Amino acid sequence: MAKLCSFCQSITVADLRVVSCKHQPNLRALQISSSSCSFCNLLWHALVDTCAEKSIETHLQGRVHGREDDTDTAIRLRGEFHDWVKPVPENGIQNSLIWVFSGRSYEEDLEHGTSVYGKLRLYARPGK
Repeated sequence: MAKLCSFCQSITVADLRVVSCKHQPNLRALQISSSSCSFCNLLWHALVDTCAEKSIETHLQGRVHGREDDTDTAIRLRGEFHDWVKPVPENGIQNSLIWVFSGRSYEEDLEHGTSVYGKLRLYARPGK
């Protein structure tokens, strides 16, 4: 069984459906936890595989790239689930995501090119 940190153990689908949930306090904490927590490792790689190295480095220093006055670099998760189809089709549920981002809402930061964000695609098949 995968090892999970206390942040990951407390994540519920119900919480992710409603609002963005605070996860790790910052990107450095996520990086450190990724060595011992399977889900943090997945989140860490979703970010570093997607984002510009400069943005990652700036967030690791506790700043938001391009916004030195903003120090909100908490890691947040938000679900986007498409499981309203009943019954679940034979080929499963597709196109659901978990967004992972650092700092303020990723939609706002995308306009300025300053955000650290990524996504995990989810897939589920009936009875699996």
